[in-house]
Amino acid sequence: MNHSLFRGGPFTGRHMLMIMIAFFGVVISVNLTLAFFASKSWTGLVVQNSYVASQNFEKERVRQAAQMARGWQIGANVEDGFLTVTLKDGDGKSIERAAVTASLSGVMYDRDDQTVELPALARGGYGREVQLHAGEWIAELTVDARGLDPWQGSVRFSVPNSEVGAD
Repeated sequence: MNHSLFRGGPFTGRHMLMIMIAFFGVVISVNLTLAFFASKSWTGLVVQNSYVASQNFEKERVRQAAQMARGWQIGANVEDGFLTVTLKDGDGKSIERAAVTASLSGVMYDRDDQTVELPALARGGYGREVQLHAGEWIAELTVDARGLDPWQGSVRFSVPNSEVGAD
């Protein structure tokens, strides 16, 4: 078979090189595209035991639906090494006189993860000084407000390089 299917000439090494470049170019570009979308969509959610998590799924779904019905809104901010958390109910009013616990987890590293109690602040909200490295953080909050089932939620926040407490 000395003739090419395309032009009638012989199939040369140049043809094979073009086929290989096209093939691997498609494979590499598809892999890069998938890696890009995966890095933008991954939530970071990891469970210790997926079987146990699946057994509690429906109970957890009902609990989260009840929490969402409350309409609470949370916010977190770190300024000069001071973590401030704001909590508002469905009507936009500040939630006061609650016991607030925050489990702080770094998105990239777990070396500085910590759990802290957040006392009420005179200016509103809850907060305290914390030692956090620069980067993205997630605060898993547990709010025990008077007379209500404990509320749990999470908020993601950033600590810029200028706010570094302990690196």
